[in-house]
Amino acid sequence: PDVQSYYGQSPESSEPDSEVGDGNGFESDTAGNAFSDGGDVASNIDGLGDRHTFYDYWFEIPEGAQINGIEVRLDWYLDFISDSSLSVELSGDGGASWTNAKEDTIATNREHIATLGGENDTWDAEWTWTPENFSNDNFRVRVTSNSDNPDRDFYLDWIPVRVYYEDIPPTVESAETQDTDSNGYLDAIKLTFSEAIDDSQLIIGDPDGWAVAEYDGEA
Repeated sequence: PDVQSYYGQSPESSEPDSEVGDGNGFESDTAGNAFSDGGDVASNIDGLGDRHTFYDYWFEIPEGAQINGIEVRLDWYLDFISDSSLSVELSGDGGASWTNAKEDTIATNREHIATLGGENDTWDAEWTWTPENFSNDNFRVRVTSNSDNPDRDFYLDWIPVRVYYEDIPPTVESAETQDTDSNGYLDAIKLTFSEAIDDSQLIIGDPDGWAVAEYDGEA
């Protein structure tokens, strides 16, 4: 199957981590500006050590798909160039556990685009990513502002996420011939699939004189 990618809608929710930095992350009256590209930006004033979580990306990844990689984009800049960075961690269980952080260390006072992760990068997660990990209840993106200057201001314009996946079709685990009208002749095949299927995609016909009369594993 072909590798497909899915850009979730930009996040629709966020919250600061009140236990680190000055406890307010990207200021609440501006944090929503990072939900879309362009326009106003999210501001983290005196941001050293501040942390902020973004979520509600509304992914629609098919059940059973194989997750190959995750890519996070950061459109951001500083008030002044210094030894500063933004780091990102991902969670697939609502924030109970996190991947190791990836970091963009390019410090500019003009907006630039940073890409963390990629098509074949699962962020060294200690779990195997599944479509369920990308539900609104589970998927989280946590951003930390790092600097050598406590007065450094961070500005974030956009933080979309791309997921690369393969839509793996279910396989036929068994095929059982049947005599549906009990006349002593085999006239049908019962198929058992490896997982639930969308039966609207099952073409029931008369291949080579056989008819598909029944199948297990349907949705």
